Amino acid sequence: MKTKNIAITYLTREISAIKSQFLIMVRNSRSRILMVSEMGKQGITKTGIDGLDKILGGGLPKGSVTLLTGPPGSGKTILALQFLINGICMFGEPGLLVLTEDIPKDIKKYIKSFDWQIESIEESRKLMFLDLTTAKMGILTKPRSNIFRSEAFDVRSIISITHNLIIKEEIKRLVIDSLSGIQINTENELSIQKDLLTLIYFLREFDCTALLITEPKGYNLSKYGVEEFLVDGIIKLSFQKIGENDWIRKIQILKLKGRVHSLKEYTFSINSRGIEILLT
Repeated sequence: MKTKNIAITYLTREISAIKSQFLIMVRNSRSRILMVSEMGKQGITKTGIDGLDKILGGGLPKGSVTLLTGPPGSGKTILALQFLINGICMFGEPGLLVLTEDIPKDIKKYIKSFDWQIESIEESRKLMFLDLTTAKMGILTKPRSNIFRSEAFDVRSIISITHNLIIKEEIKRLVIDSLSGIQINTENELSIQKDLLTLIYFLREFDCTALLITEPKGYNLSKYGVEEFLVDGIIKLSFQKIGENDWIRKIQILKLKGRVHSLKEYTFSINSRGIEILLT
């Protein structure tokens, strides 16, 4: 217990120090400091996905950070893209997609395979990309009006550039795809907790609703096994075998702070419109 209390005290001091440095950076760049009220007073952010808002009790808490976890092929990226695109088309809310493993060109091709009005979305310039992938691969690409790049992909650099984009572009929805591509200090368990706690702490301060994509590892819901304890909500996608050769997709809300929600698993399908959840 004594060791645990020391670790918590250390993390609290580190967060305070990082916060002070961050606020100085914001003032120096003449950016306004966003004040975030209590989550319950801010209302909800609707996903616009058939069935999902109902099982979420209306939508995600505005300003919250939610973990979206599931194995490869379970529909994580599709759900996250729908969350961003519905925000633009249905609610007029600009979105930012932070890519750590894919490139914007491939994601745009992926979007075009659905009936998501990609032309009007591109014209509106409300879907922004932060490309961290090409720098990792050592590829030099020309900047675009809605594609921003960074050669640094550690936690503090991502916090800084993300904050600047949120202010400049008035971003209201944020997706990081995925957490596993962010440079985390893995020297020891305390370092991992520190980096993830720092990232999630500041995402809550940015006045936007965030989805963080990850994959389960072993018995954990996430890569490092601590993310699920730090976020405000958890949406789990999975597969279930039916009969000898058939599989169906399942979605479950495992955590949603401040909300009463069901732990029931719901079947969902993926079609040309994206994800549709069966509530029966």
